Amino acid sequence: MSASFVATAARVTHELLKYSGVTALALRWQAGRLPILMYHGVCPDALAEAPWMPTYFTTVDAFTRQMRFLRERCQPLDLLEAVAALGAGRLPRHAVVVSFDDGYANNVTLAGAILGDLGIPAVIFVTTGHTATGELYNHDRLRLVRHWQRSDGTPPLSLDLRALSVEEADRSLAPHWERLRGGLTADQKECLRPLTWAELAAAPSVLSWGAHTVRHAVLSREDATSAEREIVESVEELRTRTGRTGVPFAYPNGQPADFTDREVAILRRLGVPCAVTTSGGRNTRDTSRYHLRRYPVTLGHTQAAFEAELAGIRQGLARLRG
Repeated sequence: MSASFVATAARVTHELLKYSGVTALALRWQAGRLPILMYHGVCPDALAEAPWMPTYFTTVDAFTRQMRFLRERCQPLDLLEAVAALGAGRLPRHAVVVSFDDGYANNVTLAGAILGDLGIPAVIFVTTGHTATGELYNHDRLRLVRHWQRSDGTPPLSLDLRALSVEEADRSLAPHWERLRGGLTADQKECLRPLTWAELAAAPSVLSWGAHTVRHAVLSREDATSAEREIVESVEELRTRTGRTGVPFAYPNGQPADFTDREVAILRRLGVPCAVTTSGGRNTRDTSRYHLRRYPVTLGHTQAAFEAELAGIRQGLARLRG
């Protein structure tokens, strides 16, 4: 089956589930279970089809509709408040948490205004080294390099950042990036840039902050010294900047192979209250607070798909499709 056929079939399925009432019924059944939504960036609607736009972004219009749904049908909570309530067995019915990974400026400049207007709390996991330098994240630099190579008819660079340490990734990308970075458009710069410390300080009060390493390091690929530095420096930086000791953590890439018990031990020693992964699923009272699961929301989510994701049935359907 072609990818377009699968996508169309999934879209039709989500619509049928929504309008038959199945999605709403599944949402009502999640008492005592905490869904955490994972976003990355929010982009202007007019740029959604740009070939360089990350597929894991979402548009302003879609994000607005999604947040209005949460305000009307759910009970959005701050991450730390929700995790404490979950552990104590007093999680409100229809509780949900909104989170963002990496720390794009658009989390504040675009999403922040929407969240502030609706009074919805969200946590942004910040890659502190990029916030300090303003340099684009490695995964975005690689995407742009490949975009430019395709435009030139050059075979796209074959590189798996998830399999490399940060130093190895930087060395592999550097010659390609330095040759092409001068060609960045204004839209690319603004959509993909990290937030600044000044933007963090002036952000709406509904936003809270977590650590996401210094350089977006896939921690299991780092040696022990580097992994500890990536965690400790990012957590301490956020504690200093926010004045809060309760800084949560998000593992970069966040799949089971991307972090180990070594990193969990560091977080425990630092007194980090919880950590989130990118593994899908809702969280129960028995879920380890250092292995919290999340549901991704992307450009591919229609409103019906978003509601199915929140209800926990979209990923189940994806697993059935194999």
